[in-house]
Amino acid sequence: MEGELPATLLGQLLSLADKADTLASCFSIGLIPKGSSDPFALRRAAQGIVRILAEGEAALSLEAFYGEDASLLEFFKDRVRYYYRDVRGYSYDEVSAAMAAGFHDLKDTGSRLQALREVRPTKNFEPIAANFKRIQNILEAGRVSRRRRRGFRSAGGGSRTHAPQRVFARAGWRPAHAGRGRLPGGARGNRQSAPRRGRVF
Repeated sequence: MEGELPATLLGQLLSLADKADTLASCFSIGLIPKGSSDPFALRRAAQGIVRILAEGEAALSLEAFYGEDASLLEFFKDRVRYYYRDVRGYSYDEVSAAMAAGFHDLKDTGSRLQALREVRPTKNFEPIAANFKRIQNILEAGRVSRRRRRGFRSAGGGSRTHAPQRVFARAGWRPAHAGRGRLPGGARGNRQSAPRRGRVF
């Protein structure tokens, strides 16, 4: 990335405001860069914002520059990846790991990347990372299993106690013990509410 950062905090804030205004205006009318085409240098503007927030004095969150605009969020995310990989020289997996924990505070993201780079060559890093991934997979499998059980119960498949009543209800016949608990000797039907002819289960 070319050029020097503005020397003062005020200069940095003015530069951020100018670049943010350009991006917001263009994105609001659909002028979003596609492929290699970028006639309004929007990638350069976004890259300037990322660099100022990462290296300058302005303590601002990147979230303030895209708000609720999902396309602008993805645009900035791509610029953050580019900055840390191609400008700062971090590896793809290091950048992905750091950004997965959040990237709105770019100074904090940079600190996490530096810490990750320092700890990665140590002998305990790979075993710890492998164990963490294994634990994460086990926890995720448990969450999936619980969601499936909840879905099964909500569909009625997990309730055996009321299955006979559902069958009786479909046939238009209500057991005499329904709603009062099971009677000694088992359930007996109510002859007065016998199913009509032609009705099938």
